[in-house]
This record gives sequence, structure tokens and C-alpha cells, in this order.
Amino acid sequence: RAEYRQLQRRETDLKRAIEGHKARAAEQSLKLTELESLKKQADAAGGLYGVLLQKLNETNIAQSIQNDNIRIHDRAVVPTSPVYPRKRQVWMVSFLAGLLLGASGLLLQDALNNKIKDPDDIEQRLGLEVLAAIPKFVKDNVELPKEAYQNLRTALLFAREGDEGLVVLVTGATEEEGKSTTAVEVGKLLAEAGESTLILDCDLRKPSLHKTLGVPREPGFTDYFIYNSELSGLVRSTRYVNLKVLPAGPIPPSPPALLQRPALGKALRQLRQEFKWVLIDSPPVQAVTDALFLARQADTTVFIIKQNKADRSVIKRAIKSLKKVNAHIAGAVLNVVDMRSRGYYGYYGYGYGYSYGETQKKGRKTSSRRHLRARAQRSAPATQEVSDASVS
Repeated sequence: RAEYRQLQRRETDLKRAIEGHKARAAEQSLKLTELESLKKQADAAGGLYGVLLQKLNETNIAQSIQNDNIRIHDRAVVPTSPVYPRKRQVWMVSFLAGLLLGASGLLLQDALNNKIKDPDDIEQRLGLEVLAAIPKFVKDNVELPKEAYQNLRTALLFAREGDEGLVVLVTGATEEEGKSTTAVEVGKLLAEAGESTLILDCDLRKPSLHKTLGVPREPGFTDYFIYNSELSGLVRSTRYVNLKVLPAGPIPPSPPALLQRPALGKALRQLRQEFKWVLIDSPPVQAVTDALFLARQADTTVFIIKQNKADRSVIKRAIKSLKKVNAHIAGAVLNVVDMRSRGYYGYYGYGYGYSYGETQKKGRKTSSRRHLRARAQRSAPATQEVSDASVS
């Protein structure tokens, strides 16, 4: 019995051992299955790695075979100035842009300005000879306008033929051109040279010569037409030697009705015999027709143009009107010229020795003799007898 119990206990232990071994066998079987799965995964990953490594090697080999087209153009350096804004470039561009805009503005202004600015405009655009350029009066330099009027006087001397008196009409296109002033100043210069001169006020609408020369307006030139008064009794002396004036007289209701009478030509013929110079102050051509009747009877006409006043179209129409009545236009006078303006010295640069705003300089030069001789060659032979000394 003791042996039997011992064998039972051994059997029980063996059964336990068998059950334990069975449990371990099942566990090992699961681990074996898992091991097989991991081996398969490892084999697949190894194959994929081999393929990728082969592709990588092929790519590196292909890149090493190709030529490299990349070159270093410039080495990077540390800048010494800001990249933006470039102040010097901005200044230069701004300066050039301002200069270009300013020049364009001046050219545009000059193109849009339809007025007479300098002697070249008169010669090129109007087709008239410039007899003189009268500068603007400046208190510090009163001699320069006088010299300019001397040039006009010289041109009139060359325009006269023979010893017979010359009737000169002083007119312009519009009002306030300086016609009366020009007639008086030239008349004074002619009188100073010892030649008998008469200034006839034919501005029968707004007469002004009687105020300038200090004489009564009535009786005057209109009395010759209305009351048949003698011209000799209407002529008045002035404070200047050899200079006389025939004032306008009473203002008539219709000045053209008087000036178109044959008595006008008769009166001018009589004055031509009594005086060497008869300067006629007339109203503007564009305003009324008075100047046209006077231009038809006068020997020559001096056309006054004020700088930067009337449009070229207005002046051209006035000149065309004068030419229609067969008026002989000796030339034009550019009046009230700003000496600092463009083109003034180009025409009036005869070397007088004056400058704007300065007093008269010592050693004043005379007018260009070559310029005077050229004018003399275009004039009649009798005109050439005027000496350079008398011209000066």
C-alpha cells in the first residue's frame, strides 16, 4: 500500500509534468509562428532595401557621368552702401527730369506765345525790315533809348531821295504801341540835326501830341478841312529849335470823311515843300481806317510794334491792309524792348557800351559802319551822300 501510494503520487507528478510540457509546447508553437512571420518581414524589407540601394547607386553613377553646367559668376561680397534707395541715382534722375521738364515747358510756352518777341520774329514771320529796336526806358541808363532812336533816324535818312521833303507815317496795329512817342523822339533828333521838321497829329479821335509838346489843341488840322484855314497859321512852334507841330484841332464827328478828301493830298504836298520832314502820328490800323487814307498819301510808313503785346495775326492783317492801299512800308520798329529778352542783342548789338541797370560806360563805340554801308547800297545814290559823321 505504501508503494501504491508512492506510485500514485509519481503518476500525479508525471501528469502535471506532461500538462506543463504541453503548455510550453503550445507556447513555443505560437512563438515559432511569430518567428516565421518576422523572418518573412525581414526578408521582404531586406529585398526592398537591396532594390533601393541598387537604384541609388545607379542614380549616383548617372549623375557622375553628366557634365556640370553650373559656374560661379561672382563671389559674394559685403556691400559698402545700401542697396535701396540709391540716393545718387535718384538725385541724377531727378535733376535730369527737372531739366527736361523745364526746357519742355519753356519750349511749349514759346510755341504757344503768338506775340512778337524779338527782331527775328519781325523779319521772318512778318517779312519786314527792322529799322530799330527801342529798349525799355530805364532811369539808370537814359542814353540807350536815345541811341536806338538815332538808328531809326539814320534809316529814315537813307530812305529819303533828293532834297525834297519826306512825309513819314508812324502807325501800328493796335493802341498804346508807342507811335506818338516815336514820332516826337525822332522829330527832336531830326530837328537837332538842323533839318526843319513838322509833326502832324492826325489821330483825330484821341489826339495827344499837343499835351506832349505843350501847345494848344485848337485850332488845328481839322480847321484846314472845315474852315479852309491856312496851314501856315495852324502850325505851332515848340520849345525845340527846328521842330514844329500841327495839332489835331477840334475832334470831328467822322474823321475818315475828312481824311478821304482830296484836300489831304494837297495839304501834304504843301507841307512837303515847307519842311524837310513831316512825321504823321496816326491811330492804329486795326481800330479804324484813318491810317489807311494817310498811308496812301504818305511817302513812306514806319510800322511800330510793341514787344509781347499784339498777336502776330493782328499785325499781319494790319500790314496786309496797308499793302492793299499801296502803302510803302519802310520797315518796322520794335518798341519797349526788354534788353534781357531773347534776340535783343542779336539785332541791337552794335557795341554802344551800355548794359541793363548800369550807367553809361566810358569810350562809347559808334554804330557799325559796315551795316550802314550795306543800307546805303540798297538806297538811292542821292542817299549815299549822307556822311558817316552826320549819321552818327
